[in-house]
Amino acid sequence: MYSVYGKPSLEGGGRLQFNLSHSGNLGIAGISLGRDVGIDVERTRLPDRVEELVRTIFSRRERLEFESLKNEDVCGAFFRGWTRKEAYIKGRGLGLSIPLASFDVSLAADAPVLLLADRDVGESKNWVLVDLPVPPGYAAALAIQGRPKPRIKRFNVDLTAGV
Repeated sequence: MYSVYGKPSLEGGGRLQFNLSHSGNLGIAGISLGRDVGIDVERTRLPDRVEELVRTIFSRRERLEFESLKNEDVCGAFFRGWTRKEAYIKGRGLGLSIPLASFDVSLAADAPVLLLADRDVGESKNWVLVDLPVPPGYAAALAIQGRPKPRIKRFNVDLTAGV
């Protein structure tokens, strides 16, 4: 089943929560018992109109941080911000009905991974953000409700086997 905002769930509800994302040849899943969860993965190639996207999806605070970064970290910062934001709105289950500029995430590689503020509903203290280990050329983030310490398991599956 899918919510009106497109978040998948198991029929009948229950404590098992999950979220899925894929980009290129990589797919990831976030699974939780009794906690909302969101996940996002993206291939890290800068879009042609990156400045326009930064103005659209990043909050004022994030734009100032992004503009202060050295050129070599622009791609990394953009996708750290993008995947953290996507994971959070997917975890909340409201998708793009939450304006991406209405909350702040950290962007710098050497800064803690944080949901800094959510001006919409003040949820920043109720969510944990985690960057996920993915192959070079990708960025991924997990958002989970509450204050758990997420455990990350990696499984490699060849979906082309037997084809």
